[in-house]
Amino acid sequence: LRVNDTPNAVLFSNDTICATAAPLDLNTKVNGLLTYPKIGIGYWESTQSLVKIADSAIFTPFSQGLPSNFEGPYTCSYHLIDSNGCEDIEDYTLTIRNQPNVSITNLNPANACENTPFLIHVFSQYCDQQLEWKTLNHFDGSACDGIWTQQSNSENILYTHGKNDLSKKRAQLSVTTRPILSDVCPAAKDSIAIILNPNPILSNLTDQSGCLPLITFWSVDELNNLNSNQVTYSWELGLGKKSNLQTPGKVNYDLPGKFNIRVIATNDSGNCADTSLSQVIQIPFV
Repeated sequence: LRVNDTPNAVLFSNDTICATAAPLDLNTKVNGLLTYPKIGIGYWESTQSLVKIADSAIFTPFSQGLPSNFEGPYTCSYHLIDSNGCEDIEDYTLTIRNQPNVSITNLNPANACENTPFLIHVFSQYCDQQLEWKTLNHFDGSACDGIWTQQSNSENILYTHGKNDLSKKRAQLSVTTRPILSDVCPAAKDSIAIILNPNPILSNLTDQSGCLPLITFWSVDELNNLNSNQVTYSWELGLGKKSNLQTPGKVNYDLPGKFNIRVIATNDSGNCADTSLSQVIQIPFV
């Protein structure tokens, strides 16, 4: 009776790989120094339907798109058969780290108004919402997080431009996912350009009063020297009267009372606006 020695396959420690990593040659997980015999037939397989092993050893990383940062572990079995047909089977487990993702959801480039903080919205996955924001190039603005009290490391931030931004009429920021503990995936990154549009600046309106019937004249000056083609006006003149002209001109008031006057000038680039208010006091004739 001849008893043959049993093969002994020794594998390295179980591993975690990124879902977007290149295909893994599982044979690199076999400890060739300790495995016996040196010459034998070795191949890999898995009983788990999600695991695909090509050419008896090539594992392709994958993701089911689950909400967790990690998926698995998945088990791959290594079979080592010696020349006598004796076999050793060892299990090796792989955990999949889902690839972090971050995406700025604002229009890009975005239109913002000068001297007005701008809210940037972000969607992120597989990073526990831990992000790092940076200003790019010449830009010198500042960002704060969702409670608006500190430098941001959160998804949605409020960005306030700096002097250099204002002189260039433009700002640019990048956002990068921060690695979690023992991360094996590369960081994800996105960026946004912000075009800073000037606000209209309106002259003050003068209150008007008089006896019934009262004839008034309304006009407003835009003091920031914006192109007239890019500024729209919206007047509320009381008694249901409205106008979209910079100078509505004469307006008659034939009822007694107090009427609130408001004009809004809007820069069509960036929807930046300024408002001027006034009153009409109509005194009935006695």
